[in-house]
Amino acid sequence: MDNFRREILVVRQKILGELRSLNVTLLGVQKQVETVAKEQQAKNEREQSQPVVRAELQVPPAIHTQNVASDAPNERRDKIKTWIEVATLFAVVAYAIINYHMLCQMRKANKTASDSFDEILSQMKAQTAAQQTAADASKIAAKAALTQASYIGAQLQEMRKASAATEMALEIT
Repeated sequence: MDNFRREILVVRQKILGELRSLNVTLLGVQKQVETVAKEQQAKNEREQSQPVVRAELQVPPAIHTQNVASDAPNERRDKIKTWIEVATLFAVVAYAIINYHMLCQMRKANKTASDSFDEILSQMKAQTAAQQTAADASKIAAKAALTQASYIGAQLQEMRKASAATEMALEIT
């Protein structure tokens, strides 16, 4: 029986603990509901308490006439300002068009100069190749002349030897 009582006491303690936590949770929910209700009430009061204010101003005729008279120079100044702005716009557009045409001309001149440079470069390459060919030909001609000169020199020596031998042979006889 003691065990049974103990179990009942334990269960009772658990139930009391759950009821306390449920009470705390319910109190928190109640506070939240009250806060929301207060905010809604304050919002409703703000919406209802905003009065509409309308003001009506009556200007005496003398002041109205003075204002109209002082507006005339302003209107004239505004018209002059508008014309100056339009003229400035046209000047800027004309300047842009002129610059565009100058850019096109510069591109054409640049292309012409580039083409001329390419032509001169190709001519210089051809001339260099021709000069190289001429130099090679002159080297070959120089070698041929040297070879021919040495051949002629060798024949001349043989002729001198033959002449000397003939002279010796003639002297002996």
